[in-house]
Amino acid sequence: MTRPTTAHLVLLSSLVTTSSLLHADSILVPPGGDIQAAIDILGDGDTVQLMNGEYFPTSPLDTNGKAISLIGVTGNQGQPLSVIDGQKSIRILQCVSGEGADTVFMDLLLRNGRSPGGAGMRNVASSPTLINCSFFDNMSGDTFAGGMQNLAGSSPTITDCLFSGNITGGTGGAIANAENSAPILEDCVFFDNEAAIGGAIANEDSSPTLVNCIFTENRSATTGGGVYNADSEPSIRDCVFERNDDALHGSGVYNLRSAAEISFCLFHQNEDGGIYNDDSSAVIAFCTFTKNSGEQGGGLTNTNSNPIVDTCLFVGNQAAIHGGGMRNRGSDPLIVNCIFEGNTSGLEGGGIYNRDSNPTILNCTITGNIVLPNGGTGDQGGGLFDFKGSPSTIEGTTICDNVPDQLGGDWIDAGSNTIAESCDCPADINGDGLVDGEDILVLLGEWSTDDPFADVNDDGLVDGADLNVVLGGWGVCP
Repeated sequence: MTRPTTAHLVLLSSLVTTSSLLHADSILVPPGGDIQAAIDILGDGDTVQLMNGEYFPTSPLDTNGKAISLIGVTGNQGQPLSVIDGQKSIRILQCVSGEGADTVFMDLLLRNGRSPGGAGMRNVASSPTLINCSFFDNMSGDTFAGGMQNLAGSSPTITDCLFSGNITGGTGGAIANAENSAPILEDCVFFDNEAAIGGAIANEDSSPTLVNCIFTENRSATTGGGVYNADSEPSIRDCVFERNDDALHGSGVYNLRSAAEISFCLFHQNEDGGIYNDDSSAVIAFCTFTKNSGEQGGGLTNTNSNPIVDTCLFVGNQAAIHGGGMRNRGSDPLIVNCIFEGNTSGLEGGGIYNRDSNPTILNCTITGNIVLPNGGTGDQGGGLFDFKGSPSTIEGTTICDNVPDQLGGDWIDAGSNTIAESCDCPADINGDGLVDGEDILVLLGEWSTDDPFADVNDDGLVDGADLNVVLGGWGVCP
């Protein structure tokens, strides 16, 4: 018997007629079948449908500029079950002929790609759509992008995708964007990717948009464990950066000569700082930095940078030397409506450290920050330390309950500040000067722990007794 060819597997959804704009053809390719042959047969608007199983192309799958769809199937949890395996020898997908949003890849698992520059997928001057695709264990050697490379103005839309275990010895373990590319990524997860620069994503001369993405346990041998930006203008919103690591700076996000907009993001337990700005003017708004650590600037470091830091929360970050919450060197940031609470440093500036810098601090709360005992003497700036010739301008700010002192070095009092040894308002857990529902939310989040700030009665346990203290102190702090 003659073995059926791919063409014999064509399933016509309707007869093709002169009114075929209302119809489309579909080819069903069985596991192990020739996906590229199916692509070559079809035209714009058609679909290559894969099944549950594995496929082993011998060369990169190329849509050749066609507006077609390559679609797999999913399991009960929505996970892709159609596996395209590069067998550690080829790039898996490429769009290099001007593909647009109507070229669609959906419900695919792309694994074991090997190629210089985009082992999982490479886009050149192309902007396809990817939905619910997983990139696993792709590797690009010492070049770019273990998972995906976007070049020459490529702006794919990437939704609900997972990037895990992708590696490069160059830039962008999961994704590398360059040459004015502007991909849109939404609801994506980046886990356990690795690169020399930019453990998960590296952007050079690009403007990506990242919305509601999660970056966890990605690694860089130098800078940008999560995201690295150079000469770029990324927009990063509603994202989580947790437990990322690098060898130098910016385990969450590293900005070099970049105008990043970062808002409503969480930076938690990153190993060498949450964000590092180097010669960059970022806008960082409504972000939370908790339990990040580093040699300098546990939460945020600014070097030769003038960012705007607006309505951010810095809690429980640590620096081995300077600036548990924030460190500024040669920088003049505007810090407004921010809370620095419970941050620690080993030498000076438990909350904030400034050197060769003149930050403006407006309407902030700096409380409960600590410079750890190190045998030194003199003012150490438990709350804030201004190295000589680096005065902060402080206005409308409350500074209290910091150890061993509130302020160290030079600073400029612009008025309406409250500076005291004790805050005298223990029920104000988040330090905003008001005891209200926000404090209850913090307390409930630390319930049954020994968190020193939520344990407002200092009995070693966050429980109903602390809730009673909060309710009893309801309203504006005295």
